[in-house]
Amino acid sequence: MIAALLTGLTKKVAKFEWTKKCEDAFLKLKKRLTSALILALLENEEYFVVYSDTSRSGLGCVLM
Repeated sequence: MIAALLTGLTKKVAKFEWTKKCEDAFLKLKKRLTSALILALLENEEYFVVYSDTSRSGLGCVLM
């Protein structure tokens, strides 16, 4: 939902106009992507796989 405004700027028919709302959405998205919480570091020599799934309402990931 945060990136929807920014995604709209990439459409061929849309005029690229960077507004205050675009700036706010960009800063909010940047903060959320760069400040994720880490609960614990795993100490294991085995490999892990990250499964992800996206939809119109969000992104879900599972570490297995």
